[in-house]
Amino acid sequence: MSEIFRIFENIQEPMFIIDGEFNVYWGNSAALQALDVSARKLSSGKPLSNFIEFKQGALAEGQTLDSIEEPSASREIDFTTPNGGNGSGQISIQSVPQVIQLAAGADSKRWVVYIRNVTLEKILADKFKAQLDAKEGVIVELQTARAELENYSKNLEKMVEARTVELREANRLVSTILNSLGQGIFVFDRNAQTLPFYSKVSERMFGIAPANKPVADVLRLEGSERETFKKWIEAVFEEMLDFEDLVPLGPSRLTTSPDKHVAFDFHPMRSEQGALQGVVLVATDKTEEMKARKEAERERSFARRIVQIVQHRQQFKTFVNEANRILAGRSKSLETGSGLDHEEVSRDLHTIKGGAASFSLIEIADRAHHCEDVLSNYVKSQAGVMPTEWPNGLRMQLKSGVDVMTRYLNEFLENHSFLAAGSEVEGRTVEIPVATLQAWHERINHPQFAKIVSEEIFENWMQEPVARLFGNVDGSMRELAQRLGKSLKPTVFENGDLKVVPEYFQELFGTYIHGFRNAIDHGIETPGERIAAGKDVDGQLKVKFERFVQGGQQWLKTEIYDDGRGMDPVRIRRRLDEKQLAYDTNATDEEIIQAVFRDDFSTANAVTDVSGRGVGLSAVKAQAEKMGGEAFVRSTVGTGSILTVVVPDIQTSSLTVASELKQAG
Repeated sequence: MSEIFRIFENIQEPMFIIDGEFNVYWGNSAALQALDVSARKLSSGKPLSNFIEFKQGALAEGQTLDSIEEPSASREIDFTTPNGGNGSGQISIQSVPQVIQLAAGADSKRWVVYIRNVTLEKILADKFKAQLDAKEGVIVELQTARAELENYSKNLEKMVEARTVELREANRLVSTILNSLGQGIFVFDRNAQTLPFYSKVSERMFGIAPANKPVADVLRLEGSERETFKKWIEAVFEEMLDFEDLVPLGPSRLTTSPDKHVAFDFHPMRSEQGALQGVVLVATDKTEEMKARKEAERERSFARRIVQIVQHRQQFKTFVNEANRILAGRSKSLETGSGLDHEEVSRDLHTIKGGAASFSLIEIADRAHHCEDVLSNYVKSQAGVMPTEWPNGLRMQLKSGVDVMTRYLNEFLENHSFLAAGSEVEGRTVEIPVATLQAWHERINHPQFAKIVSEEIFENWMQEPVARLFGNVDGSMRELAQRLGKSLKPTVFENGDLKVVPEYFQELFGTYIHGFRNAIDHGIETPGERIAAGKDVDGQLKVKFERFVQGGQQWLKTEIYDDGRGMDPVRIRRRLDEKQLAYDTNATDEEIIQAVFRDDFSTANAVTDVSGRGVGLSAVKAQAEKMGGEAFVRSTVGTGSILTVVVPDIQTSSLTVASELKQAG
């Protein structure tokens, strides 16, 4: 490849050099990639039609290559490739200036064929045409330069001068082509300085002319970003790794325009000997593309939501009942100002948020998160001390948020009534076989009928396998892990066939969502961190249930285990000190990690829609203690954590006694 043709190498669209018979002698990297051929094969002098076929013909009717001196008007035509590819493109043909042909060593006249794939960009056709029309002035200048080259051989001084003019015009041609691409393009060297050459679109994208300036200034990097970028450039030019492996470590997008998505791509610019001389940065505005992706993701999310609810209808009905209970109670207490405790309100909001998020009811989860912010910010403004009587403005603001959540939930149920039919009145429903009813009817006069039937009802219909009550956990947690850039194995339930009365544990089990979400957010590491720690790339959640008798009381124990990074007692102590929270300095490591249950404590550095308020686990502990039980954690740094909840369990005898008392009365 002649050095003069290297000026086309970093152009993002396919470009070919052909002779008068449409034989191909050179193509840029974009052409090689689009046609899936080698550079050697493409430069073999074979007909262009061997590689790409234009359905309407490359030339307009009545047009010949010899008649093309100035760039032909772009024509939109359909094309196919031998590998089965097809699409639409805008084709433009121009004769190569004589000086470039001479520099390239061509033995006959050459033409440039430039193809811009517009299969996905037809909506930009009008804009592209306008840009081509704007280049007429440049084309006229090129024609003038060609005329001047006719006197090229008169004397050496004029020859050099004319050659310089032609090369300048060739550079202008390249600039014109680059500017027509709609991409921001510039080159920088190992000193992190930009070169004078750049596309005009760059000025609009970066708000600055990126010529002879520090790259960090052009990209508007701040603070630690600048230092990280500097180290990245050093690694790139020292070629510590392959260029392609280092690209993902560099900046990926422009962060100064939150309403736009400008993505970066980097390409090496090498000498004939292969040494890296510069890096070409290509910035592409993908705002519309990202909007389309987000819209598609919203549609997929809605579909997943419906499927998830249909698959776990009973759990959803339980959530609806619990949400309605909490929202109705909070709306009333916020209106009257009675029965308000900011820790309890925070736990209620956090529980609503977690439950809604597990069923992808994002609008409700977002509104609950907003209410948490309102309450948390007010408590901070009061130096952490909540007044006995809440200000009317705060109560009304929170009540408005609660009422909005209620409206969102009701509207969703009205629009999808089949998903939770009967939940607002009946709650959980069970089916009793007719044969069972017939057996009861036949034994109705039996002296022990009430006791027998009571025990059968309790065992077979009032109870359900406990794992069934967490049917939606696996899908929602794996989806959350994916959103956080993590990977999760299917959740394992041990002793999941153990039967419990759902209504008795409903409020407690509803708080477990916080334990699951905390395990994903704080415990499970990213794939890179897990590999570095010698772990399986996929994290693991396990839930174990156990029923036992102690002190004449039947108990149910739940253990939620994750194989993540564990809880670091040193970090927890440091965090308590940073937040100026009182604690026993003589506490053991096992005792100090119980601080995760405090309402005012979190190891997170920032509040997110997943965790960071220190409310989630406190809700678990509060509900366990309300039932007469307890909750505690055990953890090993680097290995994982276990959240253990032990509460009294309802027993068959309780129902039997109640039945006998009713008969005696």
